[in-house]
Amino acid sequence: LGDVGCVSKTRNGDSAPGTVAEPTPVAHDQSAKIPELCRQLDASIVGYKWNLKTCEGIRWKADRLSEEGRPLIYAEFGEPKSPNKTLILSMVHPDEVTPLYLGFKLAHFLREREGELTDAHVIIAPFVNPDGHFREKPIRMNARGVDLNRNFDTPLWRE
Repeated sequence: LGDVGCVSKTRNGDSAPGTVAEPTPVAHDQSAKIPELCRQLDASIVGYKWNLKTCEGIRWKADRLSEEGRPLIYAEFGEPKSPNKTLILSMVHPDEVTPLYLGFKLAHFLREREGELTDAHVIIAPFVNPDGHFREKPIRMNARGVDLNRNFDTPLWRE
């Protein structure tokens, strides 16, 4: 099916294997570039006949850009101050198309049920490798030739 990554912290702050550190603050809001990314993305998946509007109705954010200047989008759902945090990453390998569908469908699912997330904070980044996706033929690597699934910069990577 492909890679969909999920990282969680428990109520008492313990980390599950593979947990990443809290995101570092970034001073540059890249959200102005999101509508164009969404148009390009929707056009690129029309052949799959998913009837999915990837960005419609979601409050996407972007603080960083890919190597080729595309916004790295994410959305947050639930209570940001909750100690129960889950980070979901999908579309790490753009040549595996199922995670693209699942990542965006999950964001829409969470948006529709956000009121139920009173004791949880979920962050989803459904399109972590846009540069690999927008090749003539999608590839596993990003624009720098790095397989992101093998190179997560996390403090617990070796554990």
